[in-house]
Amino acid sequence: MFKKLGLLLFIFPYALMADFDYRVENANISISQDVKNNATLFYNYDRLRFRGDYTKDNFFSTIIADGVNYYGNEYTQSIGFEYLQSVKSDTPFSTQSKYYDYNNGSAYAKVYRLYAGYEDAQNRVLAGLINISMGVGRIWNPTNLFNPKNPYALEPDEVFGVAGVSYTRHVNDTSSLTVVASQRADDTLKYAGRYKSFLEFADIGISMLSSNETEMLGYEIEANLLDTGIELRSEGAYIKNDTEFFQGILGADYGFVNGAHSYR
Repeated sequence: MFKKLGLLLFIFPYALMADFDYRVENANISISQDVKNNATLFYNYDRLRFRGDYTKDNFFSTIIADGVNYYGNEYTQSIGFEYLQSVKSDTPFSTQSKYYDYNNGSAYAKVYRLYAGYEDAQNRVLAGLINISMGVGRIWNPTNLFNPKNPYALEPDEVFGVAGVSYTRHVNDTSSLTVVASQRADDTLKYAGRYKSFLEFADIGISMLSSNETEMLGYEIEANLLDTGIELRSEGAYIKNDTEFFQGILGADYGFVNGAHSYR
């Protein structure tokens, strides 16, 4: 399947060249990590990203593909790297190549996003390898069981995509309803829905999720504390699978004039 996606990546820009915009970006991080016996583990992470966007009237499509390289022989032979390699997208097809090991490192390629859609003043439809964002938390979103963050990712915003369809209806200027369905690696389906609206003092949302093993009912609240510039955030989820439990967050952040933030 990955070979087919790679072929699509190759021909996609040429098929749509007249209305096709693209860019290439790079993220490079060097890590010095303390390990046992007072030893230091040093390695480098490099991600080269290609993004292409096609738009025509109300229709659009996007492809994002990455080449990822880890340089540092001690790290690529560590248990932590084995855990990293074991984490895959929960999709019915592979979204990345195998890891190619060389003398001092390891590299692989992946399709990060690949979707097409339609959008007008009241409707937005997406289909393909997409990201479903739920919740208001900066670091952790207890309501986002649909498309959770990858705990091994060095870049916090890097999350696996899901193979699905998303529809958003803008009920009015302050309210929207979103429904989502996706197919998982075991070919079962997962569903979610969220209604979000501004109610006098805060943005408030209610979300639901259903899959073979999990049911969830959640909420999210985001509000400005008077005119202080402090944003209050809270979200929580009642979850039922083998057990029943609640998880949630409550916090605030403040945006300084120069753009720095203080988180609680």
